[in-house]
Amino acid sequence: MRFTKIASLIAWLGLSLGGIKLVISLLVIFFAPDPDAFARRYGSLNLNIPIYTIVVSVGLGVLAEISRNLKLSKPDVLNKSELAAQLSPISGQLEALQSEQKRIQGGQKDINIDQKILRHDVGVLQERFDEAVHGKTLTGGDVVGNP
Repeated sequence: MRFTKIASLIAWLGLSLGGIKLVISLLVIFFAPDPDAFARRYGSLNLNIPIYTIVVSVGLGVLAEISRNLKLSKPDVLNKSELAAQLSPISGQLEALQSEQKRIQGGQKDINIDQKILRHDVGVLQERFDEAVHGKTLTGGDVVGNP
């Protein structure tokens, strides 16, 4: 935490000083009667240095903010009773879904069995119909159909 505060302080200081130097350089360039004489007396009017200072200060400030927002604490750990309390509604829902799935699967089996029975019954009726239409004998030796 100490390094984060120091980095933040350096970032603000660099941003302030770079901004002040940039503003002074621009004022001298545009409003001084002789900018070259000013540059010889007080130093260079190079605009690159204050711009670089501002860019580096902003980068350092971003890193300080990232460092400030990071949590370096251990994750929250739930004890068994809290975990069971959170999982009980979910387990109840899971059991209800599983029983519903079993009911649906059982119904599907019943439907499959009913379909097989119906197919068999339709087959038997078709055979009887064919025997009746074509005049074949049925059980008991009676002749059915057109004489």
